[in-house]
Amino acid sequence: MVNEFALSSKVGVRIRERDIPISETVRRACEILGLDPLETPGRGACDACGRTVALTMPRGRCDCGGSLRLVAGEELRVKEMEIV
Repeated sequence: MVNEFALSSKVGVRIRERDIPISETVRRACEILGLDPLETPGRGACDACGRTVALTMPRGRCDCGGSLRLVAGEELRVKEMEIV
């Protein structure tokens, strides 16, 4: 999401991994499941060429310029967020 804001604003953003808060519960759950909490697991399919690619963010563009739609990884999508 931060990347999308930066791209639309035409600015760069640098975020240090050590500054991203990850709760101990999430950290432990990811360890059990063998996941990296900073990665966005999932695959996207291109609407233009039909190619399936690994997603680095929930939305994106294919090399051909087409839009990518999420086809795997929906079960790990953020459904709710609290900002304090």
